Amino acid sequence: GVAAQAYTMRDSAGVEVVTTTPNRDPSADWTLSPEPALTIGVIDGEDPYLFTHVWDALRTPDGRIVVVEATVHEIRVFDAEGRHLTTFGGRGGGPEEFGGPPWITLVAPDTLAVWDPGHYRHSRYTLDGQLLEQETIRETVADLGIRPFPNGIVWETAPDGFVLWTGPVPPSRGMDGLTDTWRQLSLLGPESTHDFGRVPSGQTYRMRLEEGGLRGISNEFAPASMAALGPGGLVAIAHPERFEVDFHAPDGRLTRRLAARIERHEVTPAMVDEVSEGLPELARGLGVPLRRLER
Repeated sequence: GVAAQAYTMRDSAGVEVVTTTPNRDPSADWTLSPEPALTIGVIDGEDPYLFTHVWDALRTPDGRIVVVEATVHEIRVFDAEGRHLTTFGGRGGGPEEFGGPPWITLVAPDTLAVWDPGHYRHSRYTLDGQLLEQETIRETVADLGIRPFPNGIVWETAPDGFVLWTGPVPPSRGMDGLTDTWRQLSLLGPESTHDFGRVPSGQTYRMRLEEGGLRGISNEFAPASMAALGPGGLVAIAHPERFEVDFHAPDGRLTRRLAARIERHEVTPAMVDEVSEGLPELARGLGVPLRRLER
């Protein structure tokens, strides 16, 4: 629901900087139907319709639904009406099995790119489960000291062999008991890698002493950096604390920046009081403890 004016310039390093000033257009707001358009899954029935942990999912241009079931490492394909078509993959060490719940990306109308975090494998499958090609990048990952679990996760994969990886940076205690946690962001390519350094993870902890040790209390309102992987190893990194998105070449060079001029609003005591009064009703509606919202 935003109509924006954009202004483009180039800085002294030749980087294209696009600044937008959004104008609110309430008539363009997105809306959702009150009921789901399609529901897949049963409480008791055939195995393909039983889900415990949906790890990843996507919809193809012709309406098919592809779902990753994490508990058995399976990829399940359904038609546009929710009828099961095929299942492939599964837990194991074979060439068509996965060592961890796979991440999936649609790279053609009938082709999936699949990242197997347990075997460090990047594969392509047709939607009927036929393996087209497969590549293992264990050596590249090991050289960076990357381990998918629990030290890091694959954020996104691309059909041309690039992998965007993020892993935690050990936190340290701040001056007033606040600790910001960060993530290392790295691009793994077919021929080289690049480390983008630290980005905010969005989790800020207030530390307190408890039984002789420190306990972290999460704050869900901290800004979190997001990243996306484009063709040819292009990496876009969003910095919410300054309303900017930076575009980087595979070697880390900044090539483009999108910036938004958004007015910052001061939080007043009256605003805090108004929100606090509505917390009990909100807690009942959400079915969560009141103390969680108060925190």
